[in-house]
Amino acid sequence: MNQTTWYGSQTDVETATFGPLAVIEPMIQKINLAGIINQHLPADPQAEFDHGAILSILAAARLYSPVALSNVAEWAEQSGADTLWDIPAEKLNDDRLGRSLDIWRS
Repeated sequence: MNQTTWYGSQTDVETATFGPLAVIEPMIQKINLAGIINQHLPADPQAEFDHGAILSILAAARLYSPVALSNVAEWAEQSGADTLWDIPAEKLNDDRLGRSLDIWRS
């Protein structure tokens, strides 16, 4: 979180440099990756976010800069992926990512 002073008013401003996400996110949206994944995986009615959203953000992380599952939340916050996917970075823990991957593999 960065603080910026704007003519006497102080506000907290979150910034992100999308970088490669400016190309990756529209590609993932255009091919409807989340929708395709959700067609093939059973929905979890208790899950806050569907498997398609979780796995598409993981795919973006792998394309952007391969990171370990335990570092995806930090990557999402720094890159702005959490904003683009509308999933809070703290919700992208390795357990949640692992559950979606396990469902995909079964």
